[in-house]
Amino acid sequence: MENAHKPFIPRDEPKSWIVFDLAVLTGFLVAGPAMASAYFLGPVWLEMLGKSLFLISWLTAAVMFCTYVARKFAGRYAELQERDWREQVW
Repeated sequence: MENAHKPFIPRDEPKSWIVFDLAVLTGFLVAGPAMASAYFLGPVWLEMLGKSLFLISWLTAAVMFCTYVARKFAGRYAELQERDWREQVW
């Protein structure tokens, strides 16, 4: 077992990719269940909260994906190394 403990946030990916992943997961795992529970339970505020969170998280994901793709094609990630979050490139 070479890497028995691997961190949740990979250190060899740019920040834009990590934020993209977290935004998509937030949309699916937080906003989705909030909207589903609002459908079954009925409170309007929960439905609005779920829809707003879903929209914000997916807009964030779209911006971060566009940032990642633009910088990937520009060659910014060609020599990406494993670093801490604060030192990693966007």
